Amino acid sequence: ILRYTPVSELDYGTLSCWAQNSIGPQTTPCVFQVVAAGKPFPVRNCTLSNQTSNSVEVSCQPGFDGGLPQYFLLELYSADSGVPRYNLTSSEHPTFFLANLEPDVTFRIAVFAVNSKGRSAGIVLEEVTFRDAEKRT
Repeated sequence: ILRYTPVSELDYGTLSCWAQNSIGPQTTPCVFQVVAAGKPFPVRNCTLSNQTSNSVEVSCQPGFDGGLPQYFLLELYSADSGVPRYNLTSSEHPTFFLANLEPDVTFRIAVFAVNSKGRSAGIVLEEVTFRDAEKRT
């Protein structure tokens, strides 16, 4: 067991270890890359599915977590407002279900990854509109 705590920037890098037992020495070392934790990378490949006149499912692929546990945040805005109308979080996967949305209103959806170092840049889905089925018939 090795307990290793980096103190300065020079303490990050590669750690190698070898072992030996009654059979003999280990021929290839175990290699550990020690990196400083940072903000998570943005989510990617966001898609809208199961869209109705007042609901939608938003699914994305997670990016690198920055070396720390991450969760995901979705903010829903009206296209003409800078104030979020909905703010949802997901701890497992960047998948969200939005319901009870007004038809014929244009929305903007932003999805972020968040860890203890901060939040990623947002992936923004612009001009999402839910059409009332009665108006289309």
